[in-house]
Amino acid sequence: MIKITKIQKLFVLSSCILIMACGGSPKKKVEENVYANEELYTDDFILEDSLGMDFSGEPYHMGVDESFDDFVFAYAANPDFQAQRTKFPLPVIEENLDSSFLDRNNWVVDTLFTDKAFYTILFDKEDDMDMVSQPDLTDARVEWLYLCDKSTKSYNFKRTNAIWMLESISMGHLEEYQNEEFVKFYGKFATDTVFQLSRLTHPLEYVTTDPEDDFEILETVIDSNSWRNLKPVLPSTKLVNINYGQPNNPKSKTKILAVKGIGNGFSNVFFFKLNRKGVWELFKFEDIGV
Repeated sequence: MIKITKIQKLFVLSSCILIMACGGSPKKKVEENVYANEELYTDDFILEDSLGMDFSGEPYHMGVDESFDDFVFAYAANPDFQAQRTKFPLPVIEENLDSSFLDRNNWVVDTLFTDKAFYTILFDKEDDMDMVSQPDLTDARVEWLYLCDKSTKSYNFKRTNAIWMLESISMGHLEEYQNEEFVKFYGKFATDTVFQLSRLTHPLEYVTTDPEDDFEILETVIDSNSWRNLKPVLPSTKLVNINYGQPNNPKSKTKILAVKGIGNGFSNVFFFKLNRKGVWELFKFEDIGV
């Protein structure tokens, strides 16, 4: 019997961040998919239906469909499951170009973000963060936002009749994403140390686990020197963003960037706001991953 597990929500602390410019950089080594050789699933549901049919046929509801996070990790890790949950012929929509279509024979297995050190989630405000666990979610996207040339690539998923499917891929630019101003600021904030220090509030709100008790949260403030010593993870060339349907309003005066490691509970959350002078600054930093 073919079995598939409910995906474990793993998040890993990256040991290093590769900082590269868009041009003239050495060719990046392809990173191994961290899920390729791991036991991803448990035995609480199976891929066969009551008639013994396997999942190579028409898609039907499974345990991973209850959560987009569970589904997308399973989708990225299992080539057979990925082929079954991709709607063919798959529309590929490029800005200012006619749409093209990929058929099943031309589809290349895509690990999405699971072969990277981390992924990110962008929010406008803290209330939007609740959308991650929303049970009636029907639309979600995995987005690549390239900071150097302002291009985007979006994998557009939809849940119909309780079944998640990849419906299309679209490519464009940050102007279309409506966050160009903030993303442009963030690109400089992540790579320019002097600029970064000039865009911190003083003092900076800092939330972390109590070093003497891992179950307690410590809320305090820190200065610029302490910030430098923290050396937080700041993706610098692209943002691999999961969009659960949260709004991305270009007029929002606050932005939240959550950086989630793939593997073991790492989590950094950066809170930005427009100050009275109309410029972005970091006013709060959370480091409460395990």
